[in-house]
Amino acid sequence: MFKTVPFAVFAILLAACGGGGGGEERGTRDDGMKDAGIADGGAGDAGEADGGTDDSGTPRLYRAEDGVMKTLDGHVIFLRGVNYSGTAKWAPGHLAEMTAADVERLIAYGSNSARLLTFWNAVAPDPGGGFDQAFIEAYLDRVKLLDEAGLFIIIDMHQDLWGEPFAVHGAPGWACPDEIKEGYKETSPWWANYVSDQVTGCFDNFYADTALQDSFATAWAEVARAVCPVERVIGFDILNEPWPGSGLTDPSFDNKVLMAFYERVIDVVEEACPGRLYFAEPSAAFTFGFAKEIRIPKGLEDRVVVAPHFYPSEVHEPGTDGYKGPIEDLESRLLESIGGYLDHGVPLWLGEFGGIITNPNFDAYMRDLHALLAKHRVPNAIWDYCRGQGFCFLDEESKLNAVFDDVYTVPVPTLLPSKAALSADWASGTVSASFDCVVGRGMTVMLNRPTSTCAAEPTGILGPFTPGPGFSRADCLAPGALKVTCAR
Repeated sequence: MFKTVPFAVFAILLAACGGGGGGEERGTRDDGMKDAGIADGGAGDAGEADGGTDDSGTPRLYRAEDGVMKTLDGHVIFLRGVNYSGTAKWAPGHLAEMTAADVERLIAYGSNSARLLTFWNAVAPDPGGGFDQAFIEAYLDRVKLLDEAGLFIIIDMHQDLWGEPFAVHGAPGWACPDEIKEGYKETSPWWANYVSDQVTGCFDNFYADTALQDSFATAWAEVARAVCPVERVIGFDILNEPWPGSGLTDPSFDNKVLMAFYERVIDVVEEACPGRLYFAEPSAAFTFGFAKEIRIPKGLEDRVVVAPHFYPSEVHEPGTDGYKGPIEDLESRLLESIGGYLDHGVPLWLGEFGGIITNPNFDAYMRDLHALLAKHRVPNAIWDYCRGQGFCFLDEESKLNAVFDDVYTVPVPTLLPSKAALSADWASGTVSASFDCVVGRGMTVMLNRPTSTCAAEPTGILGPFTPGPGFSRADCLAPGALKVTCAR
């Protein structure tokens, strides 16, 4: 069906949707969690006493409510994280290297969370239904490293170009019939292969085969069950950049086909690890403007977060003139993607964004985009924790690439006692949060430098912050409105 779209137009649209982020471009523990009701299941205030349970009465460790993500006792969560890591696609055993030093860098370089990649073919490489427990255990080791540092974690089931044999990661070879895959000829750029009959055919076969979807869901459940004891696992990003196959121009695809698949996975994973969030990515049919916004089904509103990606072509593609602004134009483009969800109070998480860091004015793009993400209260995770250039967060010496300095050296509010208005001034290195204090809750901020500080106005409502660097908490001493400003 998509063959009716001129290929040049299709290529521009696909580039703008963000193939690179999900694709082949290589490129102290005192965080207040116990008081936030995560470690001990503490109750919130009386006004939200019922907010932490689902319709069965089971407490939800995390929930979606009022356009934001919340902990059990009502703390609002704001994430500024990093994808960890695209290097896992090609790494031995599909496991990205992670050491204690890597995790320390995440905090030192301004992240309070990580989107941690895993792959269906790594979890279930054989058609017999067994799972690679050695992989799952090694993956869990990485989850625990992040948890021990106080970082929140979102588990991402990643794919590009379906998987085997078109890519080394994603769906296992047994998940698509050989006759569909026959005749595949790779083309360039890599993302153009999505339009091939073979990749399209594998996706179409998957959406039509509920038994195959059940196999995917069962593999997901195995991962969820393993990581479930780690309470900082907020939830599960069901499928990276789902390609709609021949449904590309179908306006009903995301709600009729994709959401039905998501519900099937949620049902299975919820039994394995109840009480977490599910991150539902729109398909390319929505990104290209063909499909309508995802409608969260009744009964799932408390557990589904919509998780789009955002890659303007001038920062994503090589050899461009780069970002030119102004910020108002960027905001219009961002709101074309997420504005409908914001208008309807749907919780969002920008699971991927970024670009080629050597493109002109990339540092200005980072400042402007992050200012907008704060303004619209959109948690996020940048692509990608790798070393070098391209899309990489770090340079060859494992230091923060300079284009990220203005943003990622500034503290980030992480847990808030109520929904907050956020703003940032990158020139002065400050971020501000205005909110209502609720006794029994507090504010946790990630102070990534020894020199980072926070101050509240008026005084007397919020107690003193615990020392940084790292996650620092201050408790609400009295109800009331206040503004907290944190500086690098």
